[in-house]
Amino acid sequence: MINPKRRLALLLCLIIALAGVVIYASYYYMRSHSDMFEFTCAANLQQRDAATDFHLDASFVLTLRYSGDAMVSVDGIVHKNGKDYVLRRNAEFHYSPYIQSLYKLNHFTLHPGLRDNVPDSVLNTNFSYLYISKITGMNDAVLIGSRVLPLIVCHTR
Repeated sequence: MINPKRRLALLLCLIIALAGVVIYASYYYMRSHSDMFEFTCAANLQQRDAATDFHLDASFVLTLRYSGDAMVSVDGIVHKNGKDYVLRRNAEFHYSPYIQSLYKLNHFTLHPGLRDNVPDSVLNTNFSYLYISKITGMNDAVLIGSRVLPLIVCHTR
């Protein structure tokens, strides 16, 4: 049997250790999420490549949350090899900091709209990483891009 004074000291040590774990977990969560974003922005995107007869004219809405949840909605026209296609899709994904201004995309789920008829071979949807950076000197402006999309300035207001 443990003496009451030792039991009280042991309980106090356990409470202090538990408080330390909670504080450390909170600090780690805040530090790992300090680079996360919370905004919705809309932009128009035009991409043209005369060498491959590819044109993309679309508008998109991107939403990023501090939680790491994200969604993008794209609506437009794709032209490839003399044919026009309707582009209408939503994608949901999770993003997390990877290295400076580069975010890894996970759980990427694509939801084509009923009128979307763009073949997989025409539009590259291999989004593994997203470049996101605040633009210094411009309030509420964010630079966004990927390896398959050009850099886009998004205003978050």
